[in-house]
Amino acid sequence: MKKIVVDARELTATPTGGRKFLRHLLAGMCSSGRYEVMLALNQRVDGNIPEIAACQVRRRRENIRFVYDHLTLSRMAREFNADFFYSPYAKVPLLFKGAKISSFFDVTYLHSFSGVSTSSRMIYEKFLLKIYSKSSAAVITLSRTSAEELGIRLRIPADKIKIISPGVDSMFRPSSEDEKKSLRGRYSLPEDYILYVGNSKPHKNVRALERAHGLLPSEVRENYPLALAGVGDNYRPLSPGAVVIAHPPEEDMPALYGAASLFVFPSLAEGFGLTPLEAMACGCPVASSEVSCMPEVLGDACAYFNPRSDESIAASILTVISGDDIKKRLVVKGLARAALYDPRNVYTKFAEILEEIR
Repeated sequence: MKKIVVDARELTATPTGGRKFLRHLLAGMCSSGRYEVMLALNQRVDGNIPEIAACQVRRRRENIRFVYDHLTLSRMAREFNADFFYSPYAKVPLLFKGAKISSFFDVTYLHSFSGVSTSSRMIYEKFLLKIYSKSSAAVITLSRTSAEELGIRLRIPADKIKIISPGVDSMFRPSSEDEKKSLRGRYSLPEDYILYVGNSKPHKNVRALERAHGLLPSEVRENYPLALAGVGDNYRPLSPGAVVIAHPPEEDMPALYGAASLFVFPSLAEGFGLTPLEAMACGCPVASSEVSCMPEVLGDACAYFNPRSDESIAASILTVISGDDIKKRLVVKGLARAALYDPRNVYTKFAEILEEIR
């Protein structure tokens, strides 16, 4: 039986897209019986995660990240006599001699609007990312759009890039009226609100959403305030009446999506963009940026806008919330679109990659 070590540091309490991908992967891989799996963890990962219980686990303390990334992980893989090493990051342990699989889920940090310094972007693009990709037997990304960007920016050979689309977890489903009412009560939300879910990094373009909301007619602004979820403790909204939910618990997300009148996703760049699909799975109509991978991922199941135009964002919001017919159509199409992204396919596709490179 082939052995694989997985860098599982992403299994933290923060519900990132990488964490969700990793949990879906491990759910299939650790129960398949096809591989002997060992999870490499540091001291910060909680041991009470179901996926961890199903796999072998080895912990090593991480004090200096670079040392852990390359020396510690290489040693752990060597001691396990691993055939493969999987990293949910672009970085891989360079001293491990077996087959390495890296993850370039997105390269938004290479764009000028990312907020990352020019010198850091140059180091990553011209040096580190090329070293990691050349050292990898396969590079996983999440969409055709990202695959094309990797080929152009980093000159990664097309046959090395493998696309695995994330899945929408089964917890995301339409909520009952009682669940929605309870959710609104907990967060002091009104009957109608416009929802954004994500962090507040520059490429997420949250300020543009706030400016667009300010362009709406006053009655609409008052009746449909913004709810900004996941933006962190330090985010200060510009929009009067906006509700900030800095770190919503994962279990609240289905009702938070489902109770919203509209979910808006104004991002300038994404590797995939899972939150609009989660909103769709919960029966919420979606308006999204028309750039990057969003048309590829969301198809015709949402209303699109130009994320660099506040007027375009405002017009899209107004079109959806003003028309019952379009809302109903988007809800029906959204439910069908979200159903295409089955979490079980994450492991299935990953297993095919392992068979190719073994």
